[in-house]
Amino acid sequence: MHELLPLKEALDKNLPGQILLEGLNIRDGEGALHRQSSIGISGERFVSDESSAALRLNLRGWTLLPGLCDAHLHLFHEADRNCSVDLSGLSSRDELWKRLEEAEGDAPLLGMSWDESEWEDSRFPRREELDRRFPGREIALVRICGHAAVGSTAALQRCSLLDSESASGLLLERDAYAIRRVFAAGEERLLHEAGKLGAEMASEGITHLTEMGASRLHERVGSLPDDFPLEIDYYLPVSAGKELPEATHAPLPHRFLGYKFFLDGSLGARSAALRSEYREGGRGQLLWERDALRKRCDEIFRRGQGVSFHAIGDRAIDQALDILEDLSAPQASARIEHLEMANPKQMERIARLGVGACLQPNFMDRWGRPGGLYEQRFGKDFQSLFPAPGAFRKRGLQPAYGTDGMPRDLWAAMRAAVDPSLFGEEADHPAQALSAVSFDAARLVSADGERGSVRPGKSADFFLVAEDPLLQDFARSLSSAMTVRAGQVTHFHEGSS
Repeated sequence: MHELLPLKEALDKNLPGQILLEGLNIRDGEGALHRQSSIGISGERFVSDESSAALRLNLRGWTLLPGLCDAHLHLFHEADRNCSVDLSGLSSRDELWKRLEEAEGDAPLLGMSWDESEWEDSRFPRREELDRRFPGREIALVRICGHAAVGSTAALQRCSLLDSESASGLLLERDAYAIRRVFAAGEERLLHEAGKLGAEMASEGITHLTEMGASRLHERVGSLPDDFPLEIDYYLPVSAGKELPEATHAPLPHRFLGYKFFLDGSLGARSAALRSEYREGGRGQLLWERDALRKRCDEIFRRGQGVSFHAIGDRAIDQALDILEDLSAPQASARIEHLEMANPKQMERIARLGVGACLQPNFMDRWGRPGGLYEQRFGKDFQSLFPAPGAFRKRGLQPAYGTDGMPRDLWAAMRAAVDPSLFGEEADHPAQALSAVSFDAARLVSADGERGSVRPGKSADFFLVAEDPLLQDFARSLSSAMTVRAGQVTHFHEGSS
């Protein structure tokens, strides 16, 4: 891979004039493939006109793809997970207790990412179990979705969340976020872990992400080092009953886009707001009163800022669309996240209102297989409730993909999106899946004129791999040999030299 070293040196030195990359397979992010083609770079931009003085580099055999964007991620929540006891990947409740017992000492303990749907005994952990096994210890366990948590008596007392009549210790939504904040890692360690995550994502070909809400978010984004390898677009979360968080100018190159509203919870916590009932009973809950939500959104639109709605259940999707329709929201000023249970009429309304759509195909891969969470919640015919990516495209929408950190693997999201065993005939084609994490992700934040595809005039955001991942339907996650954002190298594999 020594042929990449001259390119790295030229970009590092910011040599004047053009660099011409020849002999490449180029995936442009908008559905086209140019075999053995070339692209020029001048400063921060792709260029088309070839200068006679251009530095010409033959990269025959390499595939060049646009820089990827995770269009829905909670970077600082991911960093928080890395600072806590990892409870992911467990197959039983007994493994959960063993993992907690391995955390020595008697200090407060935060465990994250348990998923009871993968256990044979798929009950949530309970407060009384924590108290019996770890008497007097402050322990908070946060479910993978973040919308549910369980605390020991000592932990609940510390957070003023103790309900003496509840043996379960179950916390939902705002209370789950509250206990997590109390037991979260300190700021210095959190920012250190965020930096490590940024480097990992750059090695995966990612150049941008959309941060979808965390506490102290504006301050944390502003505290990232100048050499942080990703550009971040972000939304500040809004809590019901509270004023809008103060928004100042975002620290370049990052951008503040607007405000995020959680309209409902999650399917795993049985708090996503549904028209029908879960198999276990209940229809979830809407977290905002209509009038309060309308007032907040109207205020935001009058400021010229955008809104993002977390809306998983069909009842929450209706609430978002009703508000946007009532306010005659400006085109491209709003987006809806997840849309796991959107029906055809709702998709048509989304298209008609000019609302952006962000999906997480990796959710279906994780929970939409036989015996998984979705079957547990809705029965064997669950698939009819969950639309495929192609169902959105059929109605004129170009959805972007994010991972929501479940798992934080954009390659897995693309792989799931094209999998007919998950989505049948309405699975995406590989070029569509790539567009969903490049051009369509840029369009979702109104940045498609600036980035998202390998086209002259666009920001030189790209990465190089030794094989074309689209030809094998993203069968495996690839590591980037070199990642470049705005003409600057953000990742270079040591073996490339």
